[in-house]
Amino acid sequence: MPPVRDAWRLVDYQIEPEDRTRSIPNPERRALDKEIRRVEQELFSHGLEEVLLSSALEHTVGDLDVA
Repeated sequence: MPPVRDAWRLVDYQIEPEDRTRSIPNPERRALDKEIRRVEQELFSHGLEEVLLSSALEHTVGDLDVA
């Protein structure tokens, strides 16, 4: 390890170009994704998937004008 008096030599003030392909994690997004997965798992484990699908189908079929 260099002596403290030479630590300034380790500083680099050059700017690097931005890498637009680099993925930067967002902790808030990660927490929301985790909550969404938890709620989805809870819904599917209670058999509510069928109820939601049948309800969606009823509304879709009910909205159609069948002559």
